[in-house]
Amino acid sequence: MKKLIIIADDFSPREKINTGIFKTIGEGEITSVASFVNFDNGLNTINSAESVFKLNSIVAGRHISFTSRLPIVDYSLIPHLTGSN
Repeated sequence: MKKLIIIADDFSPREKINTGIFKTIGEGEITSVASFVNFDNGLNTINSAESVFKLNSIVAGRHISFTSRLPIVDYSLIPHLTGSN
């Protein structure tokens, strides 16, 4: 049996996006969520939503934006990949 996986992408950086994702979770329209971890308050937003994800059997994944927001490591550790800004 084939299963369709529908992922709501870009969870956490914008409240309007999160509201829409919670709405689709409530309607049973998605099966998983992909969250940004390197945006302001990203991990806190994800952690606060954990109970909603568990209640609705949502698989929560995380992804990184390589071109936006906060670095996840000190840029001096990987100068060949990043700059100071």
